[in-house]
Amino acid sequence: MAVQASQHDLSKGPKRPELSDEISIDASAIDASAIQDPATPQPSTYLGAESLSVGSSVNAIAKRGGDFAKNVSLMVLLFTAYSMVRSVTANEFGTAMANAADILRIQESVGLPSELSFQQAIIDRTGIVKAANYHYIGVHFPLTVAFLVWVWASHRQSFNRVRNTLIAVTAAGLVLHLTYPLAPPRMIEGFVDTGDWLGPDPYDTAVAAAANQIAAMPSLHVGWAFLVALSVIWIHKTRWRWLALAHPALTSAVVVITANHYWSDAIVAIALVALGWLLFSPRASEQLSPA
Repeated sequence: MAVQASQHDLSKGPKRPELSDEISIDASAIDASAIQDPATPQPSTYLGAESLSVGSSVNAIAKRGGDFAKNVSLMVLLFTAYSMVRSVTANEFGTAMANAADILRIQESVGLPSELSFQQAIIDRTGIVKAANYHYIGVHFPLTVAFLVWVWASHRQSFNRVRNTLIAVTAAGLVLHLTYPLAPPRMIEGFVDTGDWLGPDPYDTAVAAAANQIAAMPSLHVGWAFLVALSVIWIHKTRWRWLALAHPALTSAVVVITANHYWSDAIVAIALVALGWLLFSPRASEQLSPA
């Protein structure tokens, strides 16, 4: 009977289990740590992204380092050229003094102020004179270099224009030094060589070995100072940016007080900077670049 019953039950087909009988999940047996969020990157993804990031950083550092080395090389090249010009014009003292006399006559004829009168009005104020000496020897080159580094590091999109203008102006200055040797006022009777008088004397230092003392035209002190001011005005958009013009104005006064330059040296330097600045403007660069 039991067998028959079994056969009878089988003839009816297998009993369909209820859903609660078919699916039985023990939630306590599930390891929550084994469940992974599909959005969570796997370790291999982390490693790939990290490798890509490191590679990009290395490439960026290498590129910046190469760019920095290139710009330093250009500055060294300019300094070398300056030293070479000094050696070429070292024996042109007579011509340099004759040119100085011509400059004074031309300035007087066009109504420029007298450098001698300007110096004499200040010369008794030894504190101001000594401060001018320190400014002449200690501000020009260090401040310009610091400014270039700042632009390169913080305003890279502006650096090429600033650098190219500096190179062009300095190169033009070297050409003028070579073709038009000019003795500074301190070599003319009546003027006081304030560096020699009160110190510090720029020509009594290691710099003197490379300094061209009959290269007054143009004044690169004033030219570089004006370039710094012009760049600050271009880069920054606040109303305070115009205060940067105090730098070339003060430098112009310093080079005359110390009897190292004439007013015309400053004027020519500013004109060269303005010309170079226009030449290397983004619009001019686009027009000059090949199509």
